[in-house]
Amino acid sequence: MGIVIRTVFNNQGWKGPCRNPDKDSRCYLCFPHEGERLHLDIYFPPDGKLDDHGFCRGECWERYLCYNPSPTGSRWGCYPPGRKFGKQAQPGTKVYFAYIQRNGRYTLWGTTTIREVNVQYRGEERGYYYLVFEPFEPLPEEKWVKDLSAEELTGKGFRRGTYRFIDGERESYLDRLIERKEKAEEQLAVSSRETTLSLKIRRDIREKLTTMAEREGRTVEEIVREAIAEWLRGRGL
Repeated sequence: MGIVIRTVFNNQGWKGPCRNPDKDSRCYLCFPHEGERLHLDIYFPPDGKLDDHGFCRGECWERYLCYNPSPTGSRWGCYPPGRKFGKQAQPGTKVYFAYIQRNGRYTLWGTTTIREVNVQYRGEERGYYYLVFEPFEPLPEEKWVKDLSAEELTGKGFRRGTYRFIDGERESYLDRLIERKEKAEEQLAVSSRETTLSLKIRRDIREKLTTMAEREGRTVEEIVREAIAEWLRGRGL
């Protein structure tokens, strides 16, 4: 199992604050034009967004993802503060990073693996739990995979949140895209062993499942499949 993390674009190679992002159309989520949405996980200081040299003053996780000498390492937090990453996140799990294009599709720009899970840092008052990554660099731009839909990227869309867990088949698919062994518009074949089961459940149970799925970066269907598998294992099937 791997994890896809949705980021915003960083014009310093994810190694520092963006420079002149107000003039860079790729930074539209942080410096939106009229009618465009502001990136919700960015905290701007009260005295303005840019310093005297044009560098962004916003505090975002993107700016130090590839800045390996950073004292806290390359990391990504679980939102909102106080929430932890689910048990699917383990040391050694492969990570894929993709930023959101203006057209709502995605560019896959980097990969690494998880080194530590649910780490907190002294002196940080916001209470975030972080994934800490092995040091990595962005892929060469010629290896970026552009114009991916959310379904191509994760197999199930994104909706809310900044990360989604993916299975091994989807990992292999993304690896082939990076190596240009498969075209982005190709769809994974659905396994002939799978079938669709329709279930009616009470609204309050559905709401609890939805809350759990969002907290763990999964879908309701994945949680239900896991519960069925555990029920069968408990009966020796």
